[in-house]
Amino acid sequence: IVERVRAYARSRSSRRESFLLNDAVSRAQANFEASSTLHPRISRTDTGRIAFTGDPLEMELVAYNLIKNAAEAVRSQSDASVEILLSQNATHALLSVSDNGPALSREELELLADPGASFRSSKAEGLGLGLLIVKAIIEKNGGRLSYESSGSRGVTAWVFLPLEKAERGLGNASQDKELT
Repeated sequence: IVERVRAYARSRSSRRESFLLNDAVSRAQANFEASSTLHPRISRTDTGRIAFTGDPLEMELVAYNLIKNAAEAVRSQSDASVEILLSQNATHALLSVSDNGPALSREELELLADPGASFRSSKAEGLGLGLLIVKAIIEKNGGRLSYESSGSRGVTAWVFLPLEKAERGLGNASQDKELT
């Protein structure tokens, strides 16, 4: 099973179609809320409709995994919350998932940034492959994944995905500021 998942993470072939990234994130959020035993307060902001060309199931998997990880990070918080932001500028779509759990050290953030460094998971039931697959999907689509700790509480996962020329400008024009 692990070898099959690793092969999937390395795979460069997937279907490509035009779809709304908002819909993929909505499906991921709905699937998480329906199947998880974790119930943080989830808030979401979409600044416009974001057309994207790629594999909708893969983008749903990216969003689901980031939401699940954020929810697990706030598992013991009495005020557990996860915030999702979906936005775009002239050239990129942005998906960010933030939590109000414990802040991470620089070393812990570096380990998140390189999930392939080890296939270990801090979760008893985890294989340590979720973030590896997420990163592979994002990079396969020409994007990048980064993390930021917001000081005393919380971590934000940032997903930057390049938009094709036909997709640019279909969202909110007021979001044409630089996302990076």
